[in-house]
Amino acid sequence: MVKNADINFKLVLKMIGFLLIIEGFFMFLGILFSLYYHETSYLALLYSGLITSAVGAIFFIAFHKYTNNIIGKREGYLIVTFTWIITSFFGTLPFLLSGAIPGFTNAFFETMSGFTTTGASILSDLVHLSCRP
Repeated sequence: MVKNADINFKLVLKMIGFLLIIEGFFMFLGILFSLYYHETSYLALLYSGLITSAVGAIFFIAFHKYTNNIIGKREGYLIVTFTWIITSFFGTLPFLLSGAIPGFTNAFFETMSGFTTTGASILSDLVHLSCRP
């Protein structure tokens, strides 16, 4: 019988916030490449990075003082599951804001495909695309 069936949701949200901050940081790194190649998508990356980092910071700051930082199996499963979904959701922002992929469903598929490195893509003419995220 399980002694402690409670899930530490505060820790889960804190970790998801931390991972969103990391995702926002990598979006900011994309700005450097966008500026180097004289792309116009740097604004989409900037806004996406700001939104992603802000949401992550809100989660992290709201729960950072929570002292029980032991990640059990249940918390680990939730962190991994929700991180895949939430980071893919925020990963659609550069595509949607830049107009590179019109429509949330296609942008979500492209983002999830990129994060999982499956190689599947809805984009057919990659040669004529700019160096967008």
